[in-house]
Amino acid sequence: MTVVEWFMKNGEHWSDAEYGPNGWIFPHRVASDKRRGIYCFIEAGLIEKVGKAEQEGGIATRALQYMNSKKKHDRGDGDKSDALWDKVMTKELKGQTLQVYFYEVKSIPQSYDGVEVPIDGIRTLEKNRSKQAREERNPMRLSGKGN
Repeated sequence: MTVVEWFMKNGEHWSDAEYGPNGWIFPHRVASDKRRGIYCFIEAGLIEKVGKAEQEGGIATRALQYMNSKKKHDRGDGDKSDALWDKVMTKELKGQTLQVYFYEVKSIPQSYDGVEVPIDGIRTLEKNRSKQAREERNPMRLSGKGN
């Protein structure tokens, strides 16, 4: 099963994503959605990025970080990802609407000497799906040279 098929079968269409003069727009973003997991951007049936939402604020906070990236880039204090996203979304993918698919990864509590520690596989799963997407020759234009 390809990564696109996997996300479409097991994940959910969380929002669309557009990029305008003020940066990223997620018209269906629910600010209270704190679920953690992995997501992907799909354009024309191909993966442009696989990413992880592992922080406490979950997928909604991760989308907010995207929404703030253009401001950071324009101020000159953005990072390489902010610059890459602006370049790709204003050139190669200009005017395109991407689909954002999300797959929730739940933590499993593990006890170590009586201390409960939440364990999840978000980083491993994101790395695996990113690698698979590259092997399947998806464009991955929003991912840079990382996973």
